[in-house]
Amino acid sequence: MSANCCAQRTRRTNSFLCSFVVMALVGLSMSGSSAFGQAAFCPAVNPNELRTLCFGGKCEAPEPVDLFVLLQQQSLSAQMIVRDPYHARLILTNRSNAPLSVQLPDALAARPILAQMGNNIFGQPTPSNRSSAQASQTVGGTPSSSSSSNRSSNNNNPFQNFFNPNNMNNVFNIAPEQVRTIEVRCLCLEQGKPNPRSAVKYELVKLSEVNDDPRLAEVLRANARGEVTQEVAQAAAWHIANEMSWDELAGLTQRIALNASRPWFHAQQLQQAKRLVDGAKQTAAKSPQTKVIKQAIVLPKL
Repeated sequence: MSANCCAQRTRRTNSFLCSFVVMALVGLSMSGSSAFGQAAFCPAVNPNELRTLCFGGKCEAPEPVDLFVLLQQQSLSAQMIVRDPYHARLILTNRSNAPLSVQLPDALAARPILAQMGNNIFGQPTPSNRSSAQASQTVGGTPSSSSSSNRSSNNNNPFQNFFNPNNMNNVFNIAPEQVRTIEVRCLCLEQGKPNPRSAVKYELVKLSEVNDDPRLAEVLRANARGEVTQEVAQAAAWHIANEMSWDELAGLTQRIALNASRPWFHAQQLQQAKRLVDGAKQTAAKSPQTKVIKQAIVLPKL
């Protein structure tokens, strides 16, 4: 028997079992039994797929909820791993007992958590292991529209929108107690500090907590879409976030050997960065970002 045939029979069997379980639960509920609720989770064909929430045999998707609302409610946990100046990985874990539909912002930030102050045994503030001057750069980034681990290959799954290219709202689903990994394209936002590296711990924050200039968000989006090179986007980001003039950016050098260095940006890259900043200003003025944040509803386990 072929694999396709087995898969089709498995889907039919699971669909039948799901319908049977829902009908049984609804029947028990109508008969006055309190041992079962009216809601049930329909098992997915693929264990990596999101389980559908069923009410009386009708299965519906959960409402999208803003990422930072879910983090505040502790329904979701997030870990940000910044591998280098241009690449990061966002790991999200659903800590609730219900499926979540997560609305990711199209631009976010991560900052190192090493430069925090503590108290010694006398209650006096003491610096952490590394001072703020030695801390790595804060980064800003945009989730990649083509990345999410454990994506399903079942085209019949109504919840298969894990960053689907046609889904421009950055909404994806995550099953209870499951983990999703999302790639993030980044830019550094604090020129002069060490480059990010994976050994440094970062915390996920809203981009507005780091820099609320709408031009910066537009630059991050342009970088994620691949409209410009990373060098061009980086020059634009430092110009906005660090208020560096184009002459200052032109004078930046980076060491390539013990006694050798080279310009960080070429003249052509800076010209493109200028155009990118001008375009970002126009785009930000025409499209103010407004979002309606919905509250999460977490159902108890059956």
